[in-house]
Amino acid sequence: MPQNPLAAQDLPAKTAARLISVDPEDPRALALMASLNEALTQISGDSGRSSFDPAQVRQPGAAFVLALADDGEPLGCAALRPLAAADASADGGAEGIVELKRMFARPGTAGVGGALLRHMEALASRLGHRELWLETRRINLRAVAFYRRHGFAEIANFGSYAQRADAICLGKALPRAASEMEIEQLTTIDDATRAALSDLLIDSVAHGASIGFMHPLADAEADRYWQGVAASLGSQHQLWLLREGQALLGTVQLDRCGKPNGRHRGEIQKLFVHSRARGRGLASLLMAEAERFAAAQGISLLVLDTESGSKAEQVYRHLGWQHAGNIPDFARSPHGTLHPTALYFKLLRAPCP
Repeated sequence: MPQNPLAAQDLPAKTAARLISVDPEDPRALALMASLNEALTQISGDSGRSSFDPAQVRQPGAAFVLALADDGEPLGCAALRPLAAADASADGGAEGIVELKRMFARPGTAGVGGALLRHMEALASRLGHRELWLETRRINLRAVAFYRRHGFAEIANFGSYAQRADAICLGKALPRAASEMEIEQLTTIDDATRAALSDLLIDSVAHGASIGFMHPLADAEADRYWQGVAASLGSQHQLWLLREGQALLGTVQLDRCGKPNGRHRGEIQKLFVHSRARGRGLASLLMAEAERFAAAQGISLLVLDTESGSKAEQVYRHLGWQHAGNIPDFARSPHGTLHPTALYFKLLRAPCP
């Protein structure tokens, strides 16, 4: 009997310890999807590969998520794809509707399918979607039963599935997520927060943030970095986190110059926001908090560097930072390309004479 990709939660074995967002072409994601393709081919004769476009889960409101065991082993995956107007069959079009794609839990795991589905529902709600839709094949009885058990009901076939008698489409209304945006300054970093910060750093590097690391960034390297940050926190070095509910969406650091002739200045470091939350002004909120704190501490000059021509540079210009110049071939992008770095500064108040 062929294995069903959603039946793994019924088997006693490894469980999901962490759920992280990654690029759909992350090697771990590709390996899981290859297993999914094989399982679906056994069940229905169609791997589903042709109906998945990685670019569609890199856009705003989309996501690709991995479920990892406590030892880092990839156990499952799932994706969210916002529907285009042409895909929707409901009144009101596709606005606020997202499709669940590439849902898979490795055979021999326990509870991974359910954990992934709950996470994807909560994530879709936080991203502002009002309904979650999906398609599977009618012959995939275990998958259909799994989704019905989790509150999904049959809907009219949509998009490319509209004329397929062998397809069944299911949907579920999502609860509205309360927007609880909070910026917190940390003086210590506990284990859970360090793990969340590592996930955030890995996501940002995978999506092109030039912040000193190369892609792919290993979990251990990310963890070591945050251990170093934790050891540096104090009067000379500050760290802020931005959360929405329980989700960690962004961070920024401020490093005050320790030299006797430079204690009036500080450097903004490691500003980055999760890929799924970009375009919402969160970087501006973090910068405003860091600048407010710096001014209150008597810092009159802030400096930073960023990849020339990047979206981050646009943010700094928008926030009133002044361009001091570029250094050619200063650093490599996360994917290996040399690029110039732009230097910026901002006067918070008139310097003392």
